[in-house]
Amino acid sequence: MKKLLLILSLLIFACSSDDSSNNNYNSSQFEGDWSGTFDGGDSGTWTFTVDSNGSAVGNGYSNLLEEPFSATGTFSSNGSVTLTTGNASTGATFTGQATSSSVDGVWNNEGAELSGTWSGSKN
Repeated sequence: MKKLLLILSLLIFACSSDDSSNNNYNSSQFEGDWSGTFDGGDSGTWTFTVDSNGSAVGNGYSNLLEEPFSATGTFSSNGSVTLTTGNASTGATFTGQATSSSVDGVWNNEGAELSGTWSGSKN
């Protein structure tokens, strides 16, 4: 009986997995440098870098405002992307869906009443 319990304990331990390492692997498929464009109520370019945990940091250029902007956000393990620029009253939110090599979605700046689409690819 003790041998059976020992074998079952070893099997259970050997078959368990660590979900947190699985999520890091999934987010790591987006790791690297990305670039693209946005258009609609404003247009311009953007670049950002995604780390192995899915955190994104980058910048862009607004043709309408004729000035650069910075952006931060996340790439979730399921490919869902959320990036924000500026602050709550004057900034924009970029949302979309990514594959391991491309991303696209919509952006919205409620304070300026501007919106549009955005897309890009992994460099």
